Amino acid sequence: MMHDTVINTPVNSELVANYFKSLVNHFFKILPIREKEEGSLQTYISSLQVEIAGFRTFLIEIKDNSDFMKLFSILQFLHDNTDCDMGVMRREVFRAINLCNRLHDTYVRGGDDR
Repeated sequence: MMHDTVINTPVNSELVANYFKSLVNHFFKILPIREKEEGSLQTYISSLQVEIAGFRTFLIEIKDNSDFMKLFSILQFLHDNTDCDMGVMRREVFRAINLCNRLHDTYVRGGDDR
């Protein structure tokens, strides 16, 4: 299956699948950064926000997907609340990972959650 992009160069589902798998790893990485209380957490989250905002505009099909907007919302919360309770941080990171997996299924396996 091919996906249209804003640069009129279609990408295949395998590339999209690899992106969503890497996105899961990016979200998971938030936890050790927070646990080690590194000062780079807000910068890391901001960079992730930029990346997924770019992907949202790059892949035409994903533009209006509500699950993708939920990822933005979770990231914004985490960015604004880097000192929140670790349990809340874990819960929201795993919610984001769940959303990434759902998006993977929607755009790679042809689910109908679009």
